[in-house]
Amino acid sequence: MEKMFIKLTRFITGDGHYPNLEHHFFNTMSFIGFLAFFLATITNIWLGLELKLIALTLISAFFFLIMYYFGRFQKFSLPLIWILISGSLILFSFMFFVNAGTSGPVFFIYIVASAFYMFILKDYGRYIFISAVIINCIILVLTELNYPNLIIYYDSKIQNILDKGSTFIMAFGALFYIIYYAKFHYEREKQNALKIEKLKSTFLTNMSHEIRTPMNAILGYSQLLDEPDTSDEEKKEYILNINKNGKLLINLMDNILDYTGIVSGELEINKNEFDITETFRDIYNTHINEIENTHTKNIKLNLITPNNKPKIINSDKVRMQQIIENLVDNAIKFTEEGSIDFGYDIDNFNNLTIFVTDTGVGIMECEQQYIFDGFRKANFVNDQYRQGIGLGLAITGKLIEALNGEISIQSKQNEGTNIKVYFSKKSLN
Repeated sequence: MEKMFIKLTRFITGDGHYPNLEHHFFNTMSFIGFLAFFLATITNIWLGLELKLIALTLISAFFFLIMYYFGRFQKFSLPLIWILISGSLILFSFMFFVNAGTSGPVFFIYIVASAFYMFILKDYGRYIFISAVIINCIILVLTELNYPNLIIYYDSKIQNILDKGSTFIMAFGALFYIIYYAKFHYEREKQNALKIEKLKSTFLTNMSHEIRTPMNAILGYSQLLDEPDTSDEEKKEYILNINKNGKLLINLMDNILDYTGIVSGELEINKNEFDITETFRDIYNTHINEIENTHTKNIKLNLITPNNKPKIINSDKVRMQQIIENLVDNAIKFTEEGSIDFGYDIDNFNNLTIFVTDTGVGIMECEQQYIFDGFRKANFVNDQYRQGIGLGLAITGKLIEALNGEISIQSKQNEGTNIKVYFSKKSLN
């Protein structure tokens, strides 16, 4: 049942999840509205109801289809929500007059729509909507009482029963979806919260070790530098180790601060034009020097760019560089020998694809869905791969999301990993 529900959700919303619950229910309401009124149009034709009602249900179907298109494929915004709600109330009001007033199924539709809109709206928006619905319903009822000649009633009792019955079935199905999804969402969020609490506890336990290890190394090598019989070659090695552990500490603190800022909603995106080729060259020069200086890994680092020419894009340069650096750092960390290819490509439609491919240890298929979760690290036999607090890729995923990009991963254990980050032309404007 749950798998079928998830498939249905993915079909309606496009990929099964959105940054917020409001966006999800907006798309769901729009899709169900289109489907319900399309079926209602067919039912009304079959029942031989008034041409005005058939035309109105058909207009309503097209209205919800347009809202669904904008919600799923265009930018989701607050004005779009109010267009959906205002348009719905207007259409329902007209439908009241051409579909038997209080004797018809319009109030069924009001109940279902109100349930969806309560999920879509926030704070005072809910109070405004409920007030508008109550006032609208009172006006409609009083109008029918005082001017019954404005209402178009059913020609027969059979039409009344069939129309209300079919509407009730569709309304019940929509309400069932809302209740089931609310329960499903609550259970999922509850499980996620428990997982996060467990991961945070593990994180706090490991923090002491992750900080103390480089600190002890820095203090130890600093003391060795004071030894009178230390040779110049040894001093050079000690200084390299001090620098290495110092960078580990800085990276650790940066990751904690970045993740805290992202989770608290304080991440700022500052877009400007810059040369993406130059950014890749800077990252390449930094990492090739580190690989050559350590002498511990037999890795060939390859930079691949289209024609090696400057390419100006419009995005947040700092965050874009952070994404690329995190992915390359991760590839170097999990690759002992072989090669790492990284770079970018721009297609004929000016869509940007960043890629990082390594011949490292790879990631088990069961672990791949979790690697972008905070405080989570993949399971490895070798302890050196478990260093760090498990925030690097979590931060990378959040930054990609903030820049309206998409990330995909293909990996096979002991063979390597291929990560691609896609930015559409629209996201780079």
